[in-house]
Amino acid sequence: MRFISIKENNIDENYLELHYNEIDAETKAVLERLGDTLRYVEGIIDDRKVSVPISDLFYIENVDRKVYVYTKDQPLKTKIQLYGV
Repeated sequence: MRFISIKENNIDENYLELHYNEIDAETKAVLERLGDTLRYVEGIIDDRKVSVPISDLFYIENVDRKVYVYTKDQPLKTKIQLYGV
């Protein structure tokens, strides 16, 4: 497998792109490792929607039937269900 990294100045968001003929064991291992890192939680901060990578979460709590996720800097109110995490 090759890894190609290209710096682009005019993009709004970093992205990864996978090109393959078939998913071999090496590629599958990389995808499994990235899987949790690339998942996001949607939440609300100051009446605006934001997406936070799961890897940035410190903890999740349920208060009065509302779920909050906490990053290092701030809490987000979210509509996720704790049983679905």
